Amino acid sequence: MPSINLTKTIAAFLVVILTVQSVNLVKIANVFPTQAAKSSAYKRLQRLLKDFCPDLDTLTLFLAHLCKIPAHWSLSLDRSNWKLGKKHINVLMLSIGNYTPLAPSTDLG
Repeated sequence: MPSINLTKTIAAFLVVILTVQSVNLVKIANVFPTQAAKSSAYKRLQRLLKDFCPDLDTLTLFLAHLCKIPAHWSLSLDRSNWKLGKKHINVLMLSIGNYTPLAPSTDLG
């Protein structure tokens, strides 16, 4: 069972990520709620993430429950690369399906 201090640190970490809208530890450490120096907050976050290994099965079930995804579902991953003029556009799409056959829609309006 994680300690209260660890739980508070993780909670603060998640709130700060949402606040600064970044996963850059320097930016997070600058606004992390602590009385310690910013460099200490940075090192604390590094230690927190160094050995962090979530149970991915539990995380997946939690996210499915949070997003109210039906019981029977599958994940589809697709990567596309387009070129628009000289600009390359890369798209990585993760989709959630419920085993119902679907076809792309041509109705855009």
